Amino acid sequence: MKKTAFLSLLIPFLVLTSCQSNENKALGLIDQYMQTVVYDFNSYEAIQIQIDSAYTAPIIMEIPRKYAQTIIETESKLASANRGLKHSQSSMALWKPDGYSSAFRREQYNQAKTEVAEYKKNIKEYENAIQEAKKGIKEYAANFQREYLGWVGALNYRCNTRNGNPSLGEALFIFDPSFNEILFAIPDLNQEELEIIDVIEKYSVQ
Repeated sequence: MKKTAFLSLLIPFLVLTSCQSNENKALGLIDQYMQTVVYDFNSYEAIQIQIDSAYTAPIIMEIPRKYAQTIIETESKLASANRGLKHSQSSMALWKPDGYSSAFRREQYNQAKTEVAEYKKNIKEYENAIQEAKKGIKEYAANFQREYLGWVGALNYRCNTRNGNPSLGEALFIFDPSFNEILFAIPDLNQEELEIIDVIEKYSVQ
């Protein structure tokens, strides 16, 4: 899914008009924040910001985000373990001893057998961890109460990458009602961040 689609998901009621004063307050806080996260701040430039009222949502809450990160990281480990299991099972079949087997053949077989057992153990643990995390997101979403936070700012900006190449970015910020501080920030809606959002949305409704 494209970044712009996710931005629409994050701010479903975002209006195209906003108070210039609020925009200036938001951009002031964002400039301070971006100095700490942008590689080349001298190349940073805010292109457009849209401001609207902000409310809590599972995708910006710490607990479901941790569950989502667990799912993403553990699914990667699970895929690797499944590949390893298949390889070790193939090795077991290849080195399966018979009555004339050498000590080396038996050693290779036993090593592959041990690896198969270890992979199966890990796979079960990974699958259980994923299921628990999915359950955690679902239960959190089921009991979630929407509350007013302050303001949300959807930012489009440009800046240079580490290689000096110009790049366009999208960011999301939550501000307190008085624009005194940033309560939550996604400085770059990159692929990793989009995966987290996607996982939370997916398992919140199951």
